[in-house]
Amino acid sequence: INAEYGDVERAMLQIDQIMRANELNFQILASIPAFLIVFGLYVLIANAEKQTDKAIYLDIRRKLRMVAVTLTRNYHKRTRVKLQLKDLIELEEQVSIGPIDYGRLIVLLRNLRSSVGRLKDAKVRRLLFQDLDELSTEDYDARQKLITVQRMLTTYSFFL
Repeated sequence: INAEYGDVERAMLQIDQIMRANELNFQILASIPAFLIVFGLYVLIANAEKQTDKAIYLDIRRKLRMVAVTLTRNYHKRTRVKLQLKDLIELEEQVSIGPIDYGRLIVLLRNLRSSVGRLKDAKVRRLLFQDLDELSTEDYDARQKLITVQRMLTTYSFFL
């Protein structure tokens, strides 16, 4: 019985040595699911950010289309403006925007500015803000603003 007990003891010691030698392997195997979970979450977050940019671009495109529709609606409305140049009074026709559409345009441009502010690309954001400033100015009539919208639609790749 002592011989068998000694054999069992030696076998247990060998098993303990094998377990200590493989302890690092067990730790690595135990950490693999954690790495997979972290990597999976990273991929999900990265895709969510891309989806967010796509959603912002779609929102900007939709709002810019509404601006274009508002400007197009007012393209054929003209008013006479008196210009006084060196004691000469001239009448010039300008494309004007009605008060309701002008208010709508102000709200649309403010909403558009808010959407542009959420973009991550600083260069695109800066250029779009400059274009929105052109659309917001009172120095341009509806025709000139419509030209700015058309330029925006052909300049930025996310509108194509």
